[in-house]
Amino acid sequence: MKNDIVLSYIESLKAGEKISVRLLAAKLNVSEGTAYKALKVAESQNLVITKPKSGTIRINSTTMEHKNLATFKDMSKLLGLTTITGKNHLDYIIKKIIICDSDEAQLVELLENCDPENTLCLCGNRPEIQSTVLKYDANLLITGNGFPTDYQCIQAEKKNICIFTSVKNTYALIRQIDNLFPTSSLLDDESTIVDWMQTPDYLYYNDIVEDWHKFYHDNLSNYIQYPLIDEEQHIYGALNISKAFEAMPSQRLSTLTTDDESVLVADESESPQVVAKKMIMSGNHVAAVVSHGKMEGVVSANDLLRYYMYSNVTKKGAYVEPFLSLLEEGSPKEPRVYNLRIPKNEFKNIAYLEVTLILESAVEHAKSAGFSNTVISSSTFYALTPLVASDTLMLTSTMIQSSLHKCVIESEIHDDTHSFAKAVLIFTEA
Repeated sequence: MKNDIVLSYIESLKAGEKISVRLLAAKLNVSEGTAYKALKVAESQNLVITKPKSGTIRINSTTMEHKNLATFKDMSKLLGLTTITGKNHLDYIIKKIIICDSDEAQLVELLENCDPENTLCLCGNRPEIQSTVLKYDANLLITGNGFPTDYQCIQAEKKNICIFTSVKNTYALIRQIDNLFPTSSLLDDESTIVDWMQTPDYLYYNDIVEDWHKFYHDNLSNYIQYPLIDEEQHIYGALNISKAFEAMPSQRLSTLTTDDESVLVADESESPQVVAKKMIMSGNHVAAVVSHGKMEGVVSANDLLRYYMYSNVTKKGAYVEPFLSLLEEGSPKEPRVYNLRIPKNEFKNIAYLEVTLILESAVEHAKSAGFSNTVISSSTFYALTPLVASDTLMLTSTMIQSSLHKCVIESEIHDDTHSFAKAVLIFTEA
């Protein structure tokens, strides 16, 4: 009921008016959690849009253009996903993304209230959850280098459902997906090349040219060679692409290769910067990523471009960024409100995580107010109630005192009804 009241109020606003969780809570006498949930619903209904540094703004939903939304094809290319099924569905627009980190009952409730053909579900190695997603005809992105079963692939193809796979974990992908929409999240710079490679279908030395033609059409462009492997996944040699297009469809790829020394190889532990330098020096646009002598995937020049687009070389807030999403940022003296998203598998580290999140939010708040050359001279932490999973978890950072050489910041983790942890930190000039 309260949620409907907030939505009605948002609908009554004129296009261009700014909205905030605190404004809605104070204006309509509801909790900040209720206001936050209503804002998220309004965003899904194209009533509002959240822009970096501008906050949340009422918009005219009839003026929303599809060019500002991502298609499954966009998502696949920008994130370097491997498309397993549903290639005829790639031009559909993604209107909803579901993170499958809850139990099956909660997932079913979400799936029953969405348009499945425009919904993408991110799921790790949980076969029962993957099957539930496909049962409701939603599209599936399997994270953490997982792979669908043959039965799942057959069922998905029959229903024209997209299944993608990625070597990256769910919360690394969330940070990248946020960059496709109007948000300001960035990635850290602690990556190895294995975090950015693709894992397409392998090419084997005893495949035929017809297999290569299909593979090239689906996966590649502008490459002059491509690595081949043997049955043990060891690099066999480099396929000469120009020769492959001139060859007979039934010709073995092994007859069109150079020796394996011409293949650009990157060890899985190497950084993207090192691999980029190798590409520049060799002139190759694709490298084989190997682990203990076996090829685990490939990384292309486009993958490295994605890395440089999304990485944050300053390493600012690298650990906490997957969990914190800034909702509101006004003047330094105004509270900063974050949406807090903690996957269930992180609750085993919750004591450490609570302190880290509170500390990071306070430090960032102090820096935004101009206190960049300061140290924490005093702090008091309170663990008020054991933290539990909630759809309305938030972290609010408030500057309660400031002077020329000192500021005091209070950071609190809370939801609609409970305060879980709080800290008061004093920053003084170093």
